[in-house]
Amino acid sequence: GIGFGLSAGALAYLGLLVRFLGRAGLWSLDERLRARALRIASASGVMGAALWAAQRSLGAPQDPSALAQLCLGGLALYAAAAWIFGAVRREDLASMGGKKV
Repeated sequence: GIGFGLSAGALAYLGLLVRFLGRAGLWSLDERLRARALRIASASGVMGAALWAAQRSLGAPQDPSALAQLCLGGLALYAAAAWIFGAVRREDLASMGGKKV
């Protein structure tokens, strides 16, 4: 419940921020993001479905290490799905380190 509330609040804030910055001419949707939005959403859906299935089969985590394992597993799965779907490419990773590919 707490996580859902925080996520809903962050999405509402994002929507208002985009709306007002867009009106002021200070923000526009990047073409790269526009092209990859469906891929990013697909990778997020894969991660969400896997975490939902893991929680249904394993139950709620009872200790911090089990929660950490779920979080790290979700992170690894999202990274793999983003790579497979093309939401992240080699050039993106290289640019994070300041290198040109």
